[in-house]
Amino acid sequence: MENWTRDEKFAYYFWIDNLVLSHWSEYLDLKLDEGRDTDELADDKLRLIDYYQAILDDVGKEFTWEELDAWYRKKYGEGAAFIRFCKDMFLF
Repeated sequence: MENWTRDEKFAYYFWIDNLVLSHWSEYLDLKLDEGRDTDELADDKLRLIDYYQAILDDVGKEFTWEELDAWYRKKYGEGAAFIRFCKDMFLF
């Protein structure tokens, strides 16, 4: 990634961020599935989340949250998925 442009790093950050959120959603579905024994699958999903979260943390360490948010809003016209999720769940 050392030869990547800043825009490429931003795009990669948000791709990984979306991937982490998708896996969290799948994890929660597994935990809420009372009809099947999904504990092993849920544990595997948590390990996968941890793996991608470590990548996300590494990519994001050179940016401030303000930079990430500004780039995303400029490109897509709204806040990132995580922020939209939080605003739905919590009053800001």
